[in-house]
Amino acid sequence: MMKRTILFFSLIILLQGVFAQQKQETVYADPRIVEVFGQETVDFYLRENPRVIQYYNFFLDNAYTIAEVPQEKMQYINEVPEMKPKEKYQMEYFDYTDKGLEDLNIMKFDIKIDPNIGPIYRLGNTNKLIYFLSGKEIQEKYNQYRLENK
Repeated sequence: MMKRTILFFSLIILLQGVFAQQKQETVYADPRIVEVFGQETVDFYLRENPRVIQYYNFFLDNAYTIAEVPQEKMQYINEVPEMKPKEKYQMEYFDYTDKGLEDLNIMKFDIKIDPNIGPIYRLGNTNKLIYFLSGKEIQEKYNQYRLENK
């Protein structure tokens, strides 16, 4: 009887582990993350801490909005700081057309996100501005995303 009880509980524990593994979602890295960190680093995080990659995936698609400045307000656009690439990417060409912005890799830029205030940057020599959420807003949206996608 004792052996059966031990076997029964061992089987339950084993099955819980199997079901827990099946519940884990597979996380894929956005190619823009690989472009910045490299495949080896991304593979490490996918193995050891996939939430890091999940967060960066979310950040790339949800941390900002882009808007065009109306013609009547163009005189003020030069007062907005330009979003500058990190030193490593300064020689790259960045396409700020609508098509180019679809693949914008904001991780290549030197962005300062304050916990309470979302920064605004000018996109090159265009009439487009990029509005970032504050650090707090990004975290809240990410937490909500995780709750909704369990």
